[in-house]
Amino acid sequence: MADRLTNLLTETIRALDWHEKKPEDVWWVGSGDGKLAVSWKAFTEMANIEYDSGYGSQKIASDLVVVGDSWWLSRHEYDGSESWSYHTIPVLLESAKGFTRVEEDHKHWVTLEEMDQDTNTKVVLTAEAYNARTVTGDKPNLDKIVSVEVKGRKFRIE
Repeated sequence: MADRLTNLLTETIRALDWHEKKPEDVWWVGSGDGKLAVSWKAFTEMANIEYDSGYGSQKIASDLVVVGDSWWLSRHEYDGSESWSYHTIPVLLESAKGFTRVEEDHKHWVTLEEMDQDTNTKVVLTAEAYNARTVTGDKPNLDKIVSVEVKGRKFRIE
């Protein structure tokens, strides 16, 4: 008999609730690549199952996602122990700074900001590019970057 049985539907509703979401907030449920999708109602009919969420092999589809407006749940697995992970779409701030590297030789688990704090790089967007993102929710046109400032030296991008 399984060590730890979990009801997938109950687990999903609890994950939604934990992040202040309701089933009514779900747009669709399916595969992370968007090739397969069903409604929340259809998902509830198939997700009302008990599965072993403890350590061992993963039982629930690894690419299963629950998608809402600017957020989604995806399956998380560690050594066979399963759960939901919550994600939101990152927001590009008007004050966003550039960065010059993605790897640190002598430190581990370092963020981009920690890694690049010595470079002091600043990216300036045109008002048009920034407003397009904030007003319409569209991704900003990074071709509209007008200048980059590195260690106090400003470079204009034409």
